[in-house]
Amino acid sequence: MSGPAAQATRFVTEITEASQAQSEAGTPASFSVLGSEGGSGRRSRPETRAEIEASFRSSCPGYLLDSTSRLAGTVESSERRIRRAYRAGQWARAVLSGRVGSPNRSEQLPLRPRFYVILRVDSISTPTVVTTSAAYHGIVGDLRNSSSLSHSFPSETEARAYCEGAEVEFPSVQ
Repeated sequence: MSGPAAQATRFVTEITEASQAQSEAGTPASFSVLGSEGGSGRRSRPETRAEIEASFRSSCPGYLLDSTSRLAGTVESSERRIRRAYRAGQWARAVLSGRVGSPNRSEQLPLRPRFYVILRVDSISTPTVVTTSAAYHGIVGDLRNSSSLSHSFPSETEARAYCEGAEVEFPSVQ
C-alpha cells in the first residue's frame, strides 16, 4: 500500500469495520474506495441491517402507545404488539426508500391476522388494507414470486402503528 498515511489508515479502518459488520449482521461487506486525489472520489459502502436499525427512532411515539387500551391482553403485551408493528413499519420505510431490499422479520404472534396492509405490489398503485386472507392473496398473488411489501396484524390499531412507522397514511379498509 502506498500513499498518504491518513488515507491508508482510513482504508484499513474501513476494511476492518466492514468485516466486523459482515460478521455481526451476516451481510456482505463492502468498503469505500479512496480516489488518488485525497479521498474526494469516495464511494460509500451500503448500510448494514444493524446500521439501518440503529437509525430508527428509538422509541415508539407515545400517542401510539396510548392506543394500547383498544387491544385485548395485558398492558405489557399490548405495548409489545404496538412496538412490534411500529418497528415493522420502520423496516417497511427502509425498503420503500431503497435502503434495504427486504424488511426484517417480525416476531410471530399467537393471534389470527385480521388486517392485511399492502404497501407495495405490482397490481395496485396505492397502499391498501384488506380484512381477509382471500382478498390479500387475490391482490398479492404467490408470495414466493412477489416483490410485494405487506404485513398482517390482529388489529386495526397495530395496522395503523405499522403505517405510522412506514410514514404512510393509513389507507381506507377495503
